[in-house]
Amino acid sequence: MQHKKFWSETYQRLLSFRVTTSTIKKVKQLAGGIDDYLMSAPSDLLLYDKAIKIKKNMLREHQRRAAGQGAFSQYRPKGSVPATSEL
Repeated sequence: MQHKKFWSETYQRLLSFRVTTSTIKKVKQLAGGIDDYLMSAPSDLLLYDKAIKIKKNMLREHQRRAAGQGAFSQYRPKGSVPATSEL
């Protein structure tokens, strides 16, 4: 097991994991890197709780994007005026 940081396109930041060298090789082979690996790996093979939690969050984010919503598109502070497209 090694501590390794991978760049995540979904989160736009480095994510730190404890991984085996074989997992590092698999991630490097994928075009989407750690994001593709987490999305394609079955949750029962992910032994690190942090990886399972990140995968769940990625799935939710991808579902929001597929539905045409941004990460915070539903958020609007109290008292703010709705955009003209929401009228």
